[in-house]
Amino acid sequence: MAQNNQENGLDDARRLGAALLQNAARSAVSGFAVPIAIVIAVILIVTFIILLGGGGGATPGLANNNTPPVGDNPGSPPVPAGPNLNYTIKFRDTTVVPVKSTSIDAIKQQFPKAQVQYYDIIVDRAIQAGWNPAFVLTLWIEETGASQNTKIAAGGAGVLPASNGHLGCAPWELQTINESLDCLFKNFSGYSNDQFEKFMRTYSGESSDSGPFVNNPNFPGNVLKFYSMLVPSGPGAATGTGGTTAGIQVSCPINKTNNTAYFTCGTATNPRNGCGHGVPPVYPPCTQPPYAFCPFSEQLKNSVDIQLSPGNGSNLPVYLPTINGASQQWTFTGGTYIDSGNASKQAYETNSGGHNIIAVFTHLNQRTPLAGSRATYSSGTKVGTTFAGKNHLHAEIVIDGIPTDPITGVSMCTGS
Repeated sequence: MAQNNQENGLDDARRLGAALLQNAARSAVSGFAVPIAIVIAVILIVTFIILLGGGGGATPGLANNNTPPVGDNPGSPPVPAGPNLNYTIKFRDTTVVPVKSTSIDAIKQQFPKAQVQYYDIIVDRAIQAGWNPAFVLTLWIEETGASQNTKIAAGGAGVLPASNGHLGCAPWELQTINESLDCLFKNFSGYSNDQFEKFMRTYSGESSDSGPFVNNPNFPGNVLKFYSMLVPSGPGAATGTGGTTAGIQVSCPINKTNNTAYFTCGTATNPRNGCGHGVPPVYPPCTQPPYAFCPFSEQLKNSVDIQLSPGNGSNLPVYLPTINGASQQWTFTGGTYIDSGNASKQAYETNSGGHNIIAVFTHLNQRTPLAGSRATYSSGTKVGTTFAGKNHLHAEIVIDGIPTDPITGVSMCTGS
């Protein structure tokens, strides 16, 4: 959700223009001659800055995207939003229309006071303007929690912190939903599908053409999170560019010898043994208990279940992995006892090669590290043992805030 107290370069320019007007006015009152042409010129400059005219060209910092990380579906650990853009979206593809009923359900679960009456308006206007409606919906969700955090005067729910508009476009203006859509389409319609990164950096107000997002570091991760919530797979889904996980290899947490394991269940896109997390037939429709939330989280769909060998998954030692064969210092970020049928999970975090890497291990006998309390833990440290009731280790990897497929993303337990 957008934070309205953020200042960017446009605000500075706008304040500078206002100061020039005030100085001109003071000079006139004091008796100094101020040529009317100068006053008019200053007014025109300020108007251009505020309205962002100039032929409809987009200006860096137009959007106010400094969004805090948002938690995932109930029952899953929060997914932090990462600063790196390692995916692309065909954001000008008008054929990507998400399923309305499931999309609204998912939005309302994340943001109970979302103003979903705007859903059809956004979809219809996006198509008319030549935009991917799922992507415009994503901006709406990412910026203001689907108008939950938009001021009541602008047609939102008014939950604090409340924004002036609905899409983070020209955040100093009080805008209705249609005015927010006008702002987006007017200022950014010059971008094509192959300019996704350029659009994202401009909308976020980034000064660099590459590297991590600095002005709004949560923006790339949150956009991927919410877009994947609306378009989890199939035509129009976000596709990885390999930018973040390229060259990263995470060793197998249950096999320190040769990075191999037996997968009892793979990821949604890389099933193993007839099982992919979050997809049939092992996972029932998410409208059935206990899967009453929909869609399944990206972190769940990018997880694996592993045994040391077929049938051998009970009471296995679990070790903190290496990164690219090198030992790391991991920080224990928390443990949770789930229930008697699932035992506990532990989460760890490290930084390697400029990347933030999170590892989550579930179905452990221990809620806290077996090695005791320490500031950090080295790779190879035994932190727990697998719960016999599940007979496998459930493992998740998140890189720079993006849930990453352990199989294809980081070659975990694949022998490579």
